[in-house]
Amino acid sequence: MLGSKNRKRWLILSLSLLGAFMAGLLIHWVVFYGDWPQATPALRLVFSEDKEGLPYLIEQQQAVVVNITAQKKGRPLGKRRTLAGIRDAASQGYFGSGVILNPEGYILTNYHVIDKAKQIRVTLSDREEYQAQLVGIDPGTDLALIKIHPAKKLQAARLADSDQLRVGDTVLAIGNPWGMGQSVSKGIVSAKERSVGLNPYEELIQTDAAINPGCSGGGLFNLKGELVGVVSSTLTNSQGISFAIPSNVARQVAEILRSEGRLLRGWLGIRVQELNRPLIHALKIEDNEGVLVSSVESGGPGRQAGLRRGDVITTYEGQPIKGVRDFQDRVALTPEGKQVELSVVRQGDPKTLTVMVVHQEVLGLGGAIELEDNRFGLTLRNLYVERPGRAGESPRGLLVVALEEDGAAVQSGLKPGDILLEIDGQAIFRIEEYRKALDRAGHQPLLLFLQRGADQLYLALQ
Repeated sequence: MLGSKNRKRWLILSLSLLGAFMAGLLIHWVVFYGDWPQATPALRLVFSEDKEGLPYLIEQQQAVVVNITAQKKGRPLGKRRTLAGIRDAASQGYFGSGVILNPEGYILTNYHVIDKAKQIRVTLSDREEYQAQLVGIDPGTDLALIKIHPAKKLQAARLADSDQLRVGDTVLAIGNPWGMGQSVSKGIVSAKERSVGLNPYEELIQTDAAINPGCSGGGLFNLKGELVGVVSSTLTNSQGISFAIPSNVARQVAEILRSEGRLLRGWLGIRVQELNRPLIHALKIEDNEGVLVSSVESGGPGRQAGLRRGDVITTYEGQPIKGVRDFQDRVALTPEGKQVELSVVRQGDPKTLTVMVVHQEVLGLGGAIELEDNRFGLTLRNLYVERPGRAGESPRGLLVVALEEDGAAVQSGLKPGDILLEIDGQAIFRIEEYRKALDRAGHQPLLLFLQRGADQLYLALQ
């Protein structure tokens, strides 16, 4: 009997001790761990299969992207290279893409997609085909506007404000890779305001969305289904580096091309460079915004307004200047003949100058002159189109815009971006003078004098 009571006591005591031990553990855990921030569940972007889902969004945007077939004369563009390791996305054939801008059939694409095309055909997402007419081109931004006459009203793209785009935003690229038909890829905005040296006026969106040859002119969309960019180019020998022209630029250029057929850019006759900290200190300026005038052309509007080399331009029409690209874009889009007020710092003293903007060049149908020289395997473009009756304008040579991979020009050491200044000691200002120099030389080697960045050098072309 006693043994039974002892066993019960020991059992109760054991359970009590065990309970106290467990309570102690619980208190210890609460004190030491209970207040620690717990891992936040990973944020997941989930698309349902209903009308709010990604598949539905893609279906809607595919309707505003078209496939383009451009029949061109001459050799395939696959033998051409462009600047800085960039290959245009139509370079492997004559296929490209485009974006419908309005229900009447206006379509925006890349200039390099339809350049030198004898015939342009457009295939809609429902596989209807139409022949397109060229409305206008702007090689400076690599954009072109074409027009079809559809049997029905078309679904048009909704253009976003590309200035609101942020690095890290998800984007969808829709195009016609390798001429196989529409394809969609997803990525993010990797960077903004990129310049890769392909065109004079660049402020590109960089993305890691897969973009292949044939996608040029296609659409880059946000997750609201709005167009944020027009696909333009991709970096060769790399993955995940592609570029698109911002929708704000595309909208502005398209409106001008529709009404004028060409884009006339403003010009001040000056060259500018970026400011850095040592220059800011040496020039005695307080702010780091603005551009430094590095040269002023004789007889140009800048010289006539009183601008001098060494001036720092801080505002344009009262707005601060963020850098060279910002300044160039503002001047380029200023109407000819407009009087513009500039805030300038000269040797530490602020000044206000008024300059009249003129048009530097005529780019558009029948505008900028380009020559594809099959003999040496290079393509040249006039840097400057003269305008009769306007003083103080001097051509600046011929720009090497493309080279054939195995051509004589590449083997001689020419590079895209070189500026040809002389042939056999004779200054070369225009395409016509280049042709005459070739005729004079016959089959003899040519002695070239050219500008490459800040350097000048001679090359023998044979």
